[in-house]
Amino acid sequence: MKFNCKVSSNPSKARKALYTAPASQRAILMSARLSKELREKYNVIAIPIHKDDEVKIIKGHQKVAGKVTAVRRSKYVINIDKLTKTKANGQTVPVAIRPSNVIITKLFLNKDREAYLAKKAESRKSYKDLVAKRNEEVAKVFKAAYPDLTMDIFGKKVEPITEKKPIRIPSKKMAEKLMSKPTLRAYKTGIKVHKAKNAIAAYKAALAKKIAK
Repeated sequence: MKFNCKVSSNPSKARKALYTAPASQRAILMSARLSKELREKYNVIAIPIHKDDEVKIIKGHQKVAGKVTAVRRSKYVINIDKLTKTKANGQTVPVAIRPSNVIITKLFLNKDREAYLAKKAESRKSYKDLVAKRNEEVAKVFKAAYPDLTMDIFGKKVEPITEKKPIRIPSKKMAEKLMSKPTLRAYKTGIKVHKAKNAIAAYKAALAKKIAK
Protein backbone atom coordinates (compact mmCIF):
# COMPACT_ATOMS: atom_id res chain seq x y z
CA MET A 1 0.00 0.00 0.00
CA LYS A 2 1.25 3.46 -0.92
CA PHE A 3 1.35 6.03 1.89
CA ASN A 4 3.41 8.85 0.37
CA CYS A 5 1.37 11.05 -1.97
CA LYS A 6 4.55 12.28 -3.67
CA VAL A 7 5.55 8.78 -4.81
CA SER A 8 3.77 7.02 -7.64
CA SER A 9 2.55 3.44 -7.27
CA ASN A 10 2.98 2.88 -11.00
CA PRO A 11 5.75 0.25 -11.47
CA SER A 12 7.08 1.82 -14.66
CA LYS A 13 7.39 5.23 -12.99
CA ALA A 14 9.11 3.63 -9.99
CA ARG A 15 11.65 1.92 -12.25
CA LYS A 16 12.23 5.12 -14.17
CA ALA A 17 12.84 7.03 -10.92
CA LEU A 18 15.27 4.32 -9.79
CA TYR A 19 17.35 4.20 -12.97
CA THR A 20 17.38 7.95 -13.61
CA ALA A 21 18.21 8.93 -10.02
CA PRO A 22 21.18 11.27 -9.57
CA ALA A 23 24.35 10.14 -7.82
CA SER A 24 23.35 11.84 -4.57
CA GLN A 25 20.17 9.76 -4.34
CA ARG A 26 21.91 6.59 -5.49
CA ALA A 27 24.39 6.91 -2.63
CA ILE A 28 21.51 6.95 -0.13
CA LEU A 29 19.74 4.07 -1.86
CA MET A 30 22.95 2.05 -1.61
CA SER A 31 22.98 2.12 2.18
CA ALA A 32 23.95 -0.88 4.26
CA ARG A 33 23.16 -1.71 7.86
CA LEU A 34 25.80 -1.50 10.53
CA SER A 35 26.72 -4.42 12.74
CA LYS A 36 25.35 -4.60 16.27
CA GLU A 37 28.60 -3.28 17.77
CA LEU A 38 28.75 -0.31 15.39
CA ARG A 39 25.06 0.51 15.96
CA GLU A 40 25.67 0.71 19.69
CA LYS A 41 28.81 2.78 19.20
CA TYR A 42 27.51 5.37 16.72
CA ASN A 43 23.73 5.19 17.38
CA VAL A 44 23.14 4.79 13.64
CA ILE A 45 21.33 1.92 11.93
CA ALA A 46 22.45 2.27 8.31
CA ILE A 47 24.85 4.38 6.27
CA PRO A 48 25.71 4.72 2.56
CA ILE A 49 28.36 2.15 1.75
CA HIS A 50 31.87 3.36 0.91
CA LYS A 51 34.92 1.86 -0.70
CA ASP A 52 37.30 0.24 1.84
CA ASP A 53 34.47 -0.57 4.26
CA GLU A 54 34.71 -4.07 5.70
CA VAL A 55 31.47 -5.97 5.22
CA LYS A 56 29.96 -9.39 5.83
CA ILE A 57 27.43 -11.02 3.50
CA ILE A 58 24.38 -12.17 5.45
CA LYS A 59 22.11 -13.23 2.56
CA GLY A 60 22.78 -15.75 -0.16
CA HIS A 61 24.88 -18.89 -0.47
CA GLN A 62 28.32 -17.30 -0.15
CA LYS A 63 28.37 -15.73 3.32
CA VAL A 64 31.91 -14.35 3.29
CA ALA A 65 33.50 -11.29 4.84
CA GLY A 66 35.83 -8.90 3.08
CA LYS A 67 36.66 -5.36 2.08
CA VAL A 68 34.67 -3.36 -0.45
CA THR A 69 36.80 -2.82 -3.54
CA ALA A 70 34.28 -0.93 -5.68
CA VAL A 71 30.91 0.78 -5.34
CA ARG A 72 29.14 0.74 -8.70
CA ARG A 73 26.29 3.21 -8.41
CA SER A 74 25.33 2.77 -12.06
CA LYS A 75 24.31 -0.84 -11.32
CA TYR A 76 23.45 -0.46 -7.60
CA VAL A 77 26.00 -3.14 -6.67
CA ILE A 78 29.30 -3.44 -4.82
CA ASN A 79 32.34 -5.68 -5.21
CA ILE A 80 34.16 -7.48 -2.38
CA ASP A 81 37.78 -8.58 -2.57
CA LYS A 82 37.12 -12.15 -1.33
CA LEU A 83 34.15 -12.83 -3.58
CA THR A 84 35.15 -13.67 -7.15
CA LYS A 85 34.33 -16.19 -9.85
CA THR A 86 36.26 -17.73 -12.72
CA LYS A 87 34.97 -17.37 -16.25
CA ALA A 88 35.17 -20.04 -18.94
CA ASN A 89 38.32 -18.46 -20.37
CA GLY A 90 40.04 -18.62 -16.97
CA GLN A 91 39.67 -14.93 -16.16
CA THR A 92 38.81 -14.06 -12.54
CA VAL A 93 36.16 -11.39 -12.09
CA PRO A 94 34.44 -9.96 -8.99
CA VAL A 95 30.88 -10.95 -8.13
CA ALA A 96 28.32 -8.15 -7.85
CA ILE A 97 26.47 -7.92 -4.51
CA ARG A 98 23.58 -5.70 -3.47
CA PRO A 99 24.34 -3.49 -0.45
CA SER A 100 21.13 -4.69 1.20
CA ASN A 101 22.65 -8.18 1.44
CA VAL A 102 25.57 -7.13 3.63
CA ILE A 103 26.25 -5.55 6.99
CA ILE A 104 29.17 -3.24 7.68
CA THR A 105 31.55 -4.61 10.31
CA LYS A 106 34.22 -1.91 10.08
CA LEU A 107 33.82 1.62 8.75
CA PHE A 108 36.22 3.55 6.59
CA LEU A 109 36.34 6.88 8.40
CA ASN A 110 37.35 10.29 7.18
CA LYS A 111 36.39 13.83 8.18
CA ASP A 112 33.22 13.95 6.10
CA ARG A 113 32.01 10.55 7.19
CA GLU A 114 32.53 11.28 10.87
CA ALA A 115 30.47 14.44 10.47
CA TYR A 116 27.75 12.45 8.68
CA LEU A 117 27.63 9.88 11.49
CA ALA A 118 27.39 12.61 14.13
CA LYS A 119 24.56 14.30 12.23
CA LYS A 120 22.58 11.06 11.86
CA ALA A 121 23.06 10.19 15.53
CA GLU A 122 21.80 13.62 16.59
CA SER A 123 18.78 13.32 14.30
CA ARG A 124 17.97 9.87 15.67
CA LYS A 125 18.24 11.14 19.25
CA SER A 126 15.93 14.08 18.49
CA TYR A 127 13.35 11.72 16.98
CA LYS A 128 13.46 9.43 20.02
CA ASP A 129 12.99 12.42 22.33
CA LEU A 130 10.02 13.58 20.25
CA VAL A 131 8.40 10.14 20.39
CA ALA A 132 8.97 9.91 24.14
CA LYS A 133 7.39 13.33 24.65
CA ARG A 134 4.35 12.37 22.58
CA ASN A 135 3.97 9.10 24.48
CA GLU A 136 4.03 10.98 27.78
CA GLU A 137 1.27 13.29 26.54
CA VAL A 138 -0.84 10.34 25.43
CA ALA A 139 -0.22 8.60 28.76
CA LYS A 140 -1.42 11.65 30.70
CA VAL A 141 -4.58 11.88 28.61
CA PHE A 142 -5.51 8.26 29.07
CA LYS A 143 -4.53 7.96 32.70
CA ALA A 144 -6.83 10.87 33.42
CA ALA A 145 -9.63 9.31 31.39
CA TYR A 146 -9.13 5.68 32.40
CA PRO A 147 -7.68 5.44 35.93
CA ASP A 148 -8.36 1.69 36.02
CA LEU A 149 -5.99 1.02 33.11
CA THR A 150 -2.22 0.83 33.11
CA MET A 151 0.12 1.72 30.24
CA ASP A 152 3.50 0.35 29.24
CA ILE A 153 6.58 2.59 29.02
CA PHE A 154 6.33 2.97 25.24
CA GLY A 155 2.78 4.28 25.29
CA LYS A 156 1.69 1.88 22.58
CA LYS A 157 -0.68 -0.39 24.47
CA VAL A 158 -3.15 -0.13 27.30
CA GLU A 159 -3.69 -3.15 29.51
CA PRO A 160 -6.32 -3.61 32.22
CA ILE A 161 -5.01 -4.40 35.67
CA THR A 162 -7.18 -7.53 35.95
CA GLU A 163 -6.58 -8.76 32.40
CA LYS A 164 -3.43 -9.75 30.53
CA LYS A 165 -4.74 -9.13 27.03
CA PRO A 166 -3.13 -5.93 25.61
CA ILE A 167 -5.26 -3.43 23.70
CA ARG A 168 -3.89 -0.80 21.34
CA ILE A 169 -4.69 2.73 22.44
CA PRO A 170 -6.15 5.38 20.11
CA SER A 171 -4.09 8.29 18.89
CA LYS A 172 -3.99 11.59 20.75
CA LYS A 173 -6.34 13.14 18.20
CA MET A 174 -8.89 10.37 18.71
CA ALA A 175 -8.52 10.69 22.49
CA GLU A 176 -9.38 14.37 22.25
CA LYS A 177 -12.44 13.49 20.17
CA LEU A 178 -13.50 10.94 22.74
CA MET A 179 -13.34 13.57 25.45
CA SER A 180 -15.00 16.39 23.53
CA LYS A 181 -17.76 14.78 21.44
CA PRO A 182 -20.64 13.04 23.23
CA THR A 183 -21.79 11.02 20.21
CA LEU A 184 -19.38 9.03 18.07
CA ARG A 185 -18.38 5.51 17.17
CA ALA A 186 -16.28 3.60 19.65
CA TYR A 187 -12.72 3.46 18.42
CA LYS A 188 -11.69 0.14 16.81
CA THR A 189 -14.42 -1.85 18.55
CA GLY A 190 -17.12 -2.06 15.90
CA ILE A 191 -19.77 -0.87 18.37
CA LYS A 192 -21.96 2.07 17.30
CA VAL A 193 -22.50 4.82 19.85
CA HIS A 194 -25.35 7.07 18.73
CA LYS A 195 -27.01 8.31 21.90
CA ALA A 196 -24.20 8.27 24.42
CA LYS A 197 -24.20 11.26 26.74
CA ASN A 198 -20.66 10.62 27.87
CA ALA A 199 -18.07 9.59 25.28
CA ILE A 200 -15.63 8.27 27.86
CA ALA A 201 -18.27 6.08 29.48
CA ALA A 202 -19.26 4.76 26.05
CA TYR A 203 -15.66 3.96 25.22
CA LYS A 204 -15.18 2.20 28.56
CA ALA A 205 -18.26 0.08 27.89
CA ALA A 206 -16.99 -0.85 24.44
CA LEU A 207 -13.55 -1.61 25.86
CA ALA A 208 -15.02 -3.85 28.54
CA LYS A 209 -17.06 -5.71 25.94
CA LYS A 210 -13.96 -6.26 23.83
CA ILE A 211 -12.03 -7.54 26.86
CA ALA A 212 -14.86 -9.92 27.73
CA LYS A 213 -14.60 -11.50 24.28
